[in-house]
Amino acid sequence: MVNGCKKSQEGPLSVSTTERGYAAVKDLRKKEQSSLGTGGCYEKCKEIAFSTVLDTSYEDAISAVTDALREEGFGVLTEIDVKGTLKKKLDKDFRKYVILGACNPPYAYRSLEADLDVGLLLPCNVIV
Repeated sequence: MVNGCKKSQEGPLSVSTTERGYAAVKDLRKKEQSSLGTGGCYEKCKEIAFSTVLDTSYEDAISAVTDALREEGFGVLTEIDVKGTLKKKLDKDFRKYVILGACNPPYAYRSLEADLDVGLLLPCNVIV
C-alpha cells in the first residue's frame, strides 16, 4: 500500500511529499514516465500529496529523491526506516517504507518568522 494505494512488489515506486518538497519531486516526474495513467491510485494520492512514480529499484529511488532534494536546496535531516522500526518495536512485517525529513533552511526560517506554528509541519516529509 502506497499512500492508501496498492502496488505490486515489482512495480514502479511512488514518491510523495507535501508542497515544500514539490519542486524536487516535480523534477523527478519530468525524468520518469508514470505507468499509473489516470484514475485510481494516482488520483487518490493527488488529493493529499504531490506524487510521482519512479521506474527504478527501491534503493535507487531513495538516492534519486535525496539528490533531487539537494538540488532544490533541501537537506535530509532524518531517515526513518518504518519497516525496520515496526519489526523491532512490534514484531510486525511491513513493506519497504522510508520517511525522509527534508529541510530548506531559508524557507524554514522565513516560514517560522511568519508563524511559529509552522514548526508543526517541519521538516518536510517525503515518503518512498
